[in-house]
Amino acid sequence: MSNNFEYPVHIWRQGEVTVQTYTLPGEEEFCIHVNGQSLVRLMASPPDREALVVGFLAYAGIIDAPTDIAKLHFSEGETCADVWLAGDTATVEPRLAAHNTLLTSGCGRGVVLGDLYAPPSPLPAQPVLYPARLFEMAQVLQDATAHNSHSHGVHTSALFTPAGETIAIMTDVGRHNTLDKLLGFCLLNGRATCLLYTSD
Repeated sequence: MSNNFEYPVHIWRQGEVTVQTYTLPGEEEFCIHVNGQSLVRLMASPPDREALVVGFLAYAGIIDAPTDIAKLHFSEGETCADVWLAGDTATVEPRLAAHNTLLTSGCGRGVVLGDLYAPPSPLPAQPVLYPARLFEMAQVLQDATAHNSHSHGVHTSALFTPAGETIAIMTDVGRHNTLDKLLGFCLLNGRATCLLYTSD
């Protein structure tokens, strides 16, 4: 499964046309089925599909942890994920019923799931971050997309510890997908989320 694709591109610059090879990010339609029912179809870049599924279901409120998933199976080519939730029907079905309204939003046929989000708790006063460290984190984010400098066709999000250690970096054609992937990564690896940088 290829993550990027090379295409010949005609470039017009100062009255002259040249042909250059540009590397464009991969993008595929990806579906998630839960307990045998279609939940969502979205456009996403191929990498980190397991993290995308886990993060998407967690943001949707369908799962709280990876242990809520009894089985996760990807189709050939990983274009569709079949998820079977742990727990009895009386526990699982109300969660699915509460989130069966899908509204498309944003670029790339992104998806949001209604009014799911309660107001967040206030952030603690610590730790203190200095501007120099924030600029260092921003540079890490910039470097992560340097391989795609021609098309600028991907979004990148990164998680850092307060000390500046990089926890994870995710890229995708959809910014919302990068956030799903980061949350899924943290849940699958038992990491607490700290500081988030994301592209605009």
